[in-house]
Amino acid sequence: MGVMKRKIPAEITSFKEKFFFGLTVRQLICGAGILALAIPTGIFGSKFFTQDTVGWIILIEVVPLAAIGWFNYNDMPIEVIGKKAIRYYVESQKRKLKFKPSEVKLHETLIDIEYSELSNERSEELKRLKGKRSK
Repeated sequence: MGVMKRKIPAEITSFKEKFFFGLTVRQLICGAGILALAIPTGIFGSKFFTQDTVGWIILIEVVPLAAIGWFNYNDMPIEVIGKKAIRYYVESQKRKLKFKPSEVKLHETLIDIEYSELSNERSEELKRLKGKRSK
């Protein structure tokens, strides 16, 4: 007689309870939403557009819901990935530069010296120009 085996996930957090037809609740809700969008669009859209255009409209409607229901990357759903991407590209970085090599300090000092010399030259040039105008 055969032995009954149950698949045990390696990581307990990766366990997803199957609800109906082997789908999770999230997938079932998204699948119902996909059907609720695609069927009326197909029926009513064919009266106004060509079949090609209706197909593209349905595709544009359905892909976001399919991504929400079925797409996981590193065990993260799509909304967590979106939040992390927005946080990465919009927020400032939390890590601050604590150590500066001596070369960077030297470079900053040289820039300050050159800036002060240039500003002195510019102020002298402006004084000369004012002197020429007044004559």
